Amino acid sequence: MNATQAATKKTKMADRAKGLRENFFPEIAQEWLWLRKRNDGYATIPRTLAMVMAIIDSLSKNKPCGLTYFVLWCRAWDDPLLTIENPAVFAAEAGFSGERAVITWRQRMKTLKDLGFIACKEGATGEYHYVLILNPHLVIWKERDKIAQSLVMKLFDRGHEIGAKDLIDPVAALTPKPPAPTIVLSVPELQPLPVFGPAAPVLSVPPAAVTTPVLTPTASSTHEQLGADTRTPAEVFGGVVTIQS
Repeated sequence: MNATQAATKKTKMADRAKGLRENFFPEIAQEWLWLRKRNDGYATIPRTLAMVMAIIDSLSKNKPCGLTYFVLWCRAWDDPLLTIENPAVFAAEAGFSGERAVITWRQRMKTLKDLGFIACKEGATGEYHYVLILNPHLVIWKERDKIAQSLVMKLFDRGHEIGAKDLIDPVAALTPKPPAPTIVLSVPELQPLPVFGPAAPVLSVPPAAVTTPVLTPTASSTHEQLGADTRTPAEVFGGVVTIQS
């Protein structure tokens, strides 16, 4: 299942669930439901998280760490780096209480670190001040030989169902992607326009050298200047012109 198919299936499943809810539970108002598009305060988590927690509990034996791991996901933003400024709050949310609550929580965090599910850096509050959540699917695939085969198969089946590429092909997910090619645009230098020979000189005529002829009409030359036809009718029509009265 590719990304487009997974998105289409997600939309269809959401519409189907809404239709079933309206048919089976019409008496329950939306105000009593927690809907992501209506309520704030949610986290982005893998759909496989419950199965991941079960695998973690199977690896941590008599000291289950699944709930401790779940609290980390609930506290993370879209970037999986957490800054833990109050370990006691994390310990309480993980279900630990009493004087040894923080100590027990630190032990569970160490187990998660040893299993490879988290990476830690020391800070103001101790060894687990900065915590980075690693991709649990790839961690489980790497340690699959240490996990019950039935749990691994269920997880990978679920991965195919939801279109999780890191479970469908973990090797490809672990292969570093080549950097995107750098496109360099070269702009040629603008060359000056060629000059074909010397520029033609500009001739300037002084105003005094420019004379405008003035025509003075006379009585004898008026018809000539105006281009009047001075021929007689006989000359024009050739022959004798008879004028009838």
